[in-house]
Amino acid sequence: RQALSPVVDITRDPRWGRITETYGEDAALTSAMASAFVKGIQGDELKEGVLATAKHFAGHGITEGGLNMGRNIVSERDMREIHCKPFQCAITEAGLKSVMNSYCSVNGEPVVGSKKMLTDILRGEMGFQGFVVSDYLSLDRLVDPFAVAENFEEAGIRAIQAGLDVEYPRSKGFSYKMKESIESGRLSMDIIDQAVRRVLTQKFELGLFENPYPDLEKLKKYLHLKSADELNESADQMKQSSDAAVVTIDELKRISEEVKAAVATIAEQTKQTNISAQSIQKASQFISEIASQTNLLSLNASIEAA
Repeated sequence: RQALSPVVDITRDPRWGRITETYGEDAALTSAMASAFVKGIQGDELKEGVLATAKHFAGHGITEGGLNMGRNIVSERDMREIHCKPFQCAITEAGLKSVMNSYCSVNGEPVVGSKKMLTDILRGEMGFQGFVVSDYLSLDRLVDPFAVAENFEEAGIRAIQAGLDVEYPRSKGFSYKMKESIESGRLSMDIIDQAVRRVLTQKFELGLFENPYPDLEKLKKYLHLKSADELNESADQMKQSSDAAVVTIDELKRISEEVKAAVATIAEQTKQTNISAQSIQKASQFISEIASQTNLLSLNASIEAA
């Protein structure tokens, strides 16, 4: 009973491809939404709720050039005061139980292998008491492209020592190789115990040891509600209407050519620099007609191209 939500990244670069997953650019608004979301699904009693996972800790939405999973270009002060703020709010006000790491690197250090980010800041400064899970395949990135670990065994050691407790979606770094690492002295058993303790604590709080099975009757009652299906259908219709209003590049090119042809015709008819009022009116009517057909508020791009 774990939800890999909410996304509480602060994003201020429209080039970043995941901007629509966020609550936007305002840290205060995102903090309020994060707290409300976590309270809503975890509930007053976790045994009756679903464990929330805030992501992506931290600064995932502010990367160089808007490139997803790139390096962060943010100061330490902004990292704490802006990008950590929604996580802090969810921890302090809503009792957030789980956090997912960012794919990015901060000051040249990948977050998934950063003790400073996952332990010193998240736990030491922010007081987080839950467990940390990896974003999908982020341990792989310690090997390639970050090249800070020679192999997956080394990546797993680095991540768990940094403060990561669970690897998703499958164990590649957190594998049975860790047993060999403990036996060779490269990894302390205390670190393993710490990660296991954090996960088991949440399982106990969820009541999974007393009641590990889903309530099928409740699932039948609340899944696929008529009201939910109607809402989905309404949203789909809105999307289709929105898609129909979108003008493609090819359509813009066609409009541009038509505008250029109209202007050329007017210029040919008048044979003078000062175009007559009648010709201007004709061009205006032509452009208005195109605007109404394409559902555009303006044709600035087409006019500039012309």
